[in-house]
Amino acid sequence: MTTFILGYRTALAYWSARKSSTLHRPLSPSEEMCALAEAATPSKDQAMRIIEAQLFSGIEAPLDLIVTKRNASLRTSYMRVHGQVSPLPPGSITFAGSISGDEDELSVFVSTPELCLVQMGCFAERHELAELAFELCGDYALRPDGMGGTNIIKRPHTTTADSLRAYIARAADVHGVKRARFAAECVVDSSRSPRESQIALEMTLSHRLGGYGLPRPKLNEKITLEGAARRAAGVREIYPDFYWPNAGLVLEYDSDAFHSDSAKRERDIRKRNAYEMLGLHALSLTHRQFTDQLQFACIMEEVGRMLGCKTHALTTIQQRKRAQLHGFLTHGSRQPRL
Repeated sequence: MTTFILGYRTALAYWSARKSSTLHRPLSPSEEMCALAEAATPSKDQAMRIIEAQLFSGIEAPLDLIVTKRNASLRTSYMRVHGQVSPLPPGSITFAGSISGDEDELSVFVSTPELCLVQMGCFAERHELAELAFELCGDYALRPDGMGGTNIIKRPHTTTADSLRAYIARAADVHGVKRARFAAECVVDSSRSPRESQIALEMTLSHRLGGYGLPRPKLNEKITLEGAARRAAGVREIYPDFYWPNAGLVLEYDSDAFHSDSAKRERDIRKRNAYEMLGLHALSLTHRQFTDQLQFACIMEEVGRMLGCKTHALTTIQQRKRAQLHGFLTHGSRQPRL
């Protein structure tokens, strides 16, 4: 049996294609140490067997692999080998599966989502990495569509914000951890789309970093309805896009406000009626309002006022950073795989 460890972009492709709602099984420290010590560089035939295995749907060449050897970097058309010199903390890899063959059996491990974030910190800019953190902690993934574009697919979250922060606290000496720490501090669990992630990131980043410095909302938090509110909404539970329970405030993002069908409009009206019956104040944010910086700023100021936040006069530098951040999130965000 030969051991291989997938990491970096290949590991991200693995987690993006994952359909199980169960989080990955952690290995024992001894299992991890053994796998890391035995990690090998595959031959071309072995690499192609991994790529073609049904177990690894969505993985393409070149494979990114980890070996714990110095000066082990290798680049070919079918693989990129990364030498891992710094010790990895527990919770860095997990078992993905075995691939049987006539000559040998391949035992394949993969970087955990937590290690993936740190690994991508070696290449990605801070805000790109923050968006990736939202994706890993959210219920969607970005996948290439084969034509240079992006598909957004639904899949269960692969980790949580708390798990990211706990892992990064243990990975102080791993290359990429500084940017990953920034991303983990930004992330909020349970985003359902890239746009929700971008809105949450911009509204909660500090003024110094170009954001609005608002308290973190809960994303898609379940609210169970009873009695009249249930009858008004026509459902047993609702999931506000952005929710501040202590302030009784909801912000709903409507990506297609100008192209909604009658059924969707009716659902939105029912949902608003339920919010009113629960004593919640609901604001709306459309796609056009988010992409227009001035309109978005007005809505953020109203949200801040309702949350009791103090207003801040921005310096020239802060104004420039806000424009840069908004431009990046609305027009320059990352493509499928960083």
